Amino acid sequence: MKSYKAIFDKYYNVLFAYANRMIKDPESAKEITNDTFLKLWEYRDRLDTGVDSLKPYLFQIAHNHSINHLKKTRINATFEFLDSEIAEPFEQHLMEYRELEQAIDHAIDSLPEQRRQIFLLSRKEGLKYSEIAEQLGISPRTVETQIRRSLHALKSYLNKI
Repeated sequence: MKSYKAIFDKYYNVLFAYANRMIKDPESAKEITNDTFLKLWEYRDRLDTGVDSLKPYLFQIAHNHSINHLKKTRINATFEFLDSEIAEPFEQHLMEYRELEQAIDHAIDSLPEQRRQIFLLSRKEGLKYSEIAEQLGISPRTVETQIRRSLHALKSYLNKI
């Protein structure tokens, strides 16, 4: 078998041109060409000494590396596209959600003190009307009325924005 340097010198440029034609990226084509020779070096002991020519073998390695590169590039491009397609609407919805959350908080803050207190005990603390009534010393019917008025006020406030 010829010396490795002689093989490298003889085939490097044609393999580079072949890989570059396939993938249309000179930097990646250089990597593919270098990987081709690395693979040749790794398998040097396994090569048949009776091989008529290394050229088809080297081109097959370069071809396989180029195909793998194209597949990887296509997959990465697909994921980048999907990430942007998913991320942009998500960020937009998140921003809208935060704006709505702020508007609701502002609307709750604008309620009269007792109504706000009753509403927060019901919706944030999860207390039942009877528990709120007992805690505040008012009737359950008053709690129900205040909750209804709170919801009406919030709805009116949010319809304005």
